[in-house]
Amino acid sequence: MQAFTIEHKGRVFQGHIPESFNELQRDQLLELCRYFNGRTPLAKAKFKLAYHLLGFKRFAFKRNKAILQIPYEQVYSITTALNWAFAPSTLTRQLLPRVRVGLQTFYGPADFFGNGVFDEVVTAFVKLTNYKESNNPGEQRRLLCELMAALYRPRRWWWPITKLVPRLDTGDCREPFNENTIKHYARLFAKLPDEYLYANLLFFEGCQAHWKAVAPDVFSGSKSAETSSRFGWEKFYVAMAGPKFGDIHKVGHVYFTNILIHLQAEMENKPSKK
Repeated sequence: MQAFTIEHKGRVFQGHIPESFNELQRDQLLELCRYFNGRTPLAKAKFKLAYHLLGFKRFAFKRNKAILQIPYEQVYSITTALNWAFAPSTLTRQLLPRVRVGLQTFYGPADFFGNGVFDEVVTAFVKLTNYKESNNPGEQRRLLCELMAALYRPRRWWWPITKLVPRLDTGDCREPFNENTIKHYARLFAKLPDEYLYANLLFFEGCQAHWKAVAPDVFSGSKSAETSSRFGWEKFYVAMAGPKFGDIHKVGHVYFTNILIHLQAEMENKPSKK
């Protein structure tokens, strides 16, 4: 956190601005995502976001005019400190563990996407690639809803009893991934405000950046993470099938991080060509 002290009309206000995505709180993340609509100029977005992150939201604006005036000499330093907020995401903390839509509650993955299985991560990669390739706002929002539907699912009905029977705790309260439910859940997530969809997007992009740092050889040597269909991933299913992870169907239910670490270790131990 970076501390700022602001003097205004004889009063001194102190606030802190996060220095990375992982220092944000839930409400701060949603506030940041409200400026991803493409309708707010970057300078104005940074300025309004600064008031919120500094904790001045309650009395910062009246009729869209700032009541607490930040001295001009501090405006530049404060907005510069927010450059990271509009750079590629590094968010790996799960700040939206639960999302309520109507009477239903959906649960998301853990920090660093540690409980994501191979099938759901591959599906999410495909949705993300299609989203980036699309120029149609309506289609982009639909793909964001489908991306969220790939990651958020209802809780297992028996999960509450894991407190009494710990051996039933699998580390993931969500129902098993089922690609056939994505369209249905996506229609429900379409009712959510845009900031929830963008927050989920930032989380997945942050996890993607983390995976590339953990297993650079896997991503540098493959374009599968950028393919717009599942076909580009089939070679990984075939390569992982065997005594270690089981048949192709079982590979889809293995944690993605386990497969990633296994592939990285194999590539590091592979003898280099002279």
